Amino acid sequence: LGRHYRAVPVSGRADVWVRIGGDGRIESLRATAGDPSARTEALALLRRADPLPAPPDARALSLVVPLEFR
Repeated sequence: LGRHYRAVPVSGRADVWVRIGGDGRIESLRATAGDPSARTEALALLRRADPLPAPPDARALSLVVPLEFR
């Protein structure tokens, strides 16, 4: 995700639930907790990173990603 980060005047933490398909494409994305501005930027960051590397065994994967902006 680091290469998709851009400097923004946001600080705080956001938790984002993401479902990644077997091909690495984001199928679903939802901010589940955190500061409103951090949640907005976290969702934008993951959208810019789509597609992600494919999960092991090319199986769909759901996880919560904690992101902190400083």
